[in-house]
Amino acid sequence: GGRDVICAVVRDVTDRNRAEAALRESEALYRRAIEAAGAVPYYRDHRTNTYTFMGEGILQMTGYPAAEMTPEALDSLEQESYMRGEAASLSQDEAIRRARAGEFREWRNDSRIITRDGKTRWIADSAVDVLDERSAAVGSIGILQDITERKQAEEALRESEELYRRAIEAAGAVPYYQDYATQAYTFMGEGIRHITGYEPTEMTPALWNSLVQESVPLGEGANLSMEEAVRRARAGEIPVWKCDYRIRTRDGQIRWITDSAVEVLNERGPSRGSIGIMQDVTARKLIEAALAEQAAEIATLYRASAQLLAPASDLKELALRIAGVGVQEFELVECGIWLLVEGESDLRRVAYSGSAWVGD
Repeated sequence: GGRDVICAVVRDVTDRNRAEAALRESEALYRRAIEAAGAVPYYRDHRTNTYTFMGEGILQMTGYPAAEMTPEALDSLEQESYMRGEAASLSQDEAIRRARAGEFREWRNDSRIITRDGKTRWIADSAVDVLDERSAAVGSIGILQDITERKQAEEALRESEELYRRAIEAAGAVPYYQDYATQAYTFMGEGIRHITGYEPTEMTPALWNSLVQESVPLGEGANLSMEEAVRRARAGEIPVWKCDYRIRTRDGQIRWITDSAVEVLNERGPSRGSIGIMQDVTARKLIEAALAEQAAEIATLYRASAQLLAPASDLKELALRIAGVGVQEFELVECGIWLLVEGESDLRRVAYSGSAWVGD
């Protein structure tokens, strides 16, 4: 009977050893895959505040070998840090407290560090907590990734966007981004205050629409109704949206605003927003109106001159022509010509055009 028990024990130990070997091999494969992707896997024991495992890539990332790396050593390199994910709105201390209490499923943090040789790097830390039977975090397993290039690209993009905004605003224009999902302006330039009298934080698409007295689609939407032009623009059928708006400002002034925008299109489906600029073109509109009026006056004078300079057979024909020009070209209600004949006391009407008002 004892021999059978010994065989059972040997078999049990062998199976367990095989399972542990398979687990170690699996863990090794995962580590190699993570390290091949340029990331550094680690396990941090919160009870001893040590790294029971730290990937060799930490040397290239920080300048310190894995054997020297401790939580305190890594924290000492940190110059700046902020949380992401569920803890994005929390301070780091509060996020750590809640994570250790098991309130977060995942820990995500970006840190700016100074390496051993004095270089600046950005490190992303993504981890999940290992909980005990009381749901308290006893450790965390995660990966560190060098995201310096991404951060530099983001910073360059922010600087570029800021330069574009400043250039646009220096030209007297107002940049904006409208999100169709939230029906809000996620960005509105400070110049909107000068254009409308409302603060950027007050301006919404609904408020803007309430200010609009007249809309004149331009460009590819020029011959369309406003509703159809908007529909086509949001469907990506009009590449550049152009429209002039006559608005009433907060203090009751009438202004003309031109809007030029491009749609932010989804891969499928309608646009999710638009980015554009607004400009106050009131002065230009007034000049255009004055020029149009002047051109109309010149055209009227030209037509009147052409009729008056044409040969007339006698004085009465010329008088009739003058009266007709007064009504037709100069929009007089009536026009009459009277002559004072020598030796007569009364005026003699020789020509009349129009409809005279007759009183009671």
